[in-house]
Amino acid sequence: MQPNNKAITRMAYGLVTVASLLVAGTVYGQSDGEVRTDFRYLPAVKTHWIERALLLDVARANGRLVAVGERGIIIHSDDDGRSWVQADVPVSVTLTAVNFPSPQMGWAVGHEGTILHSSDGGTSWSVQFTGQQVAEQEVSFAEAVIASKQEAMETADEFELEDLGFELEEAEYALDDATVAVEAGGTTNPLLDVWFADEKSGLAVGAYGLIFSTDDGGENWKIRSSDLDNLDKYHYYSIASADGQTIYVSGEAGMLFRSDDAGVTWIRLDSPYEGSLFGIVALSNGSAGRVISFGLRGNIFVSDDKGETWERRTTASQNTLMGGVISPGGKLVLVGRSGAVLSSDDAGETFSVVIREDRSSYSALIANPDENLVLVGEGGIHRAKPDGSAEEEE
Repeated sequence: MQPNNKAITRMAYGLVTVASLLVAGTVYGQSDGEVRTDFRYLPAVKTHWIERALLLDVARANGRLVAVGERGIIIHSDDDGRSWVQADVPVSVTLTAVNFPSPQMGWAVGHEGTILHSSDGGTSWSVQFTGQQVAEQEVSFAEAVIASKQEAMETADEFELEDLGFELEEAEYALDDATVAVEAGGTTNPLLDVWFADEKSGLAVGAYGLIFSTDDGGENWKIRSSDLDNLDKYHYYSIASADGQTIYVSGEAGMLFRSDDAGVTWIRLDSPYEGSLFGIVALSNGSAGRVISFGLRGNIFVSDDKGETWERRTTASQNTLMGGVISPGGKLVLVGRSGAVLSSDDAGETFSVVIREDRSSYSALIANPDENLVLVGEGGIHRAKPDGSAEEEE
């Protein structure tokens, strides 16, 4: 299993070194008279280098761009990425993904099972879900699985007993891990992507099979681990939907899932690849819908039947791909390691490749109304022409 960290699996975790914060902290525990400080829930420190920070995702909130990254940094731009302002953020954990289903309402997720919410277009944020709540739900979930397996074993035949015994043992291990996490103050596993169909219904996914849903704008998040066929607890990396009804999830070890009922039920798709698929993009092109998945070593796969079958696309690059977007004009653009920007004007049939001179690794991107791009990753914000080449200086 690969490391449980989007900054490793989607960006190179060695770049994320969160320095000790020399400011007063929040007391979260006391043992034998020793007061401890929970540095995770210190507010993000305001800095002068926000545009150069390691950033892992970017989203559009109507005319505003919002980017998230290391040390709890969230920044926003109202001029298509030319200038940026740092938001008020109550945590200092690395943030991995952000999504705005409407101009004002947005969500961000990150390490330690953190979910943040903004109701003012990304200017300020509040904590909506924590690693402690993740761990507590995992305890309840594991206890329910154990009870279910024990009950099933009472009437199982000898052929079923072996599988049930294995599943019971796995559930007991999971309960032990979750119990330890609760006692330690919460899970350390990150959430890696978040997606909302509207201001009420959303999903958050992450490492070791973490998946949660909400139908009330995040007031309550519910664990959904049993809904997807992932007994090995591989990581979920990316969520995509073109219509809010058909939803796709891609992950570690080539995992691909589809829901046809807005996330109520899920089926596991036959995968064309055994390596990690870090991203997935769904296009709006009819009831079938074209879907593009991509990941390690520049692998790209295209499906025109909602993921039932896949075709490989070969390009001039083998750089790992981590993020993708459809521009306002319909161009598909993918980004990844070592300066790779791949663009397609024919919905993924063919790709042109640009290797940018900075050779930075990019985690995500957004396309502006003029088709120019804003890339995020190593070195923070990078602006580019529609094909990924560097913008001319103004």
